[in-house]
Amino acid sequence: FVHHGLDLKRIVGAFIWDVRENRRLQGASTITQQLARSFFLSREPTLRRKITEAFIAILLESRLTKEQIFTMYANEVYLGEHGLYAMHGFGEAAHSLFGKDLHGLTLAEAATLAGIIPAPNNFSPARHPDRALVRRDLI
Repeated sequence: FVHHGLDLKRIVGAFIWDVRENRRLQGASTITQQLARSFFLSREPTLRRKITEAFIAILLESRLTKEQIFTMYANEVYLGEHGLYAMHGFGEAAHSLFGKDLHGLTLAEAATLAGIIPAPNNFSPARHPDRALVRRDLI
């Protein structure tokens, strides 16, 4: 909550790490940047998209509160597939995976949902319960 849409320290750190390792290992996108990408842009890994994402993130931060941004993100974030359907948002994932609304989740179930975010297909409790448990415990 201490930035204006971009976390320049993380961006520079991730860039240095990626250059040193000669591959992309670190992400540095804020929730606001992820929201901008999710709502307005593709996931195409180009410099042009990243710059556009940064401008949109700054614009979102100037128009919305942090709470509004987080609420939009929490309702939109991609959390994998359940059967034939994509799950977007914590509420939908809670219902699909645990048969509960958000208020009925245990701490472990909420941590499981949070753990899915970086790689929904790799950390899916339905597809990879062992990975999901390790990730949940990390959270």
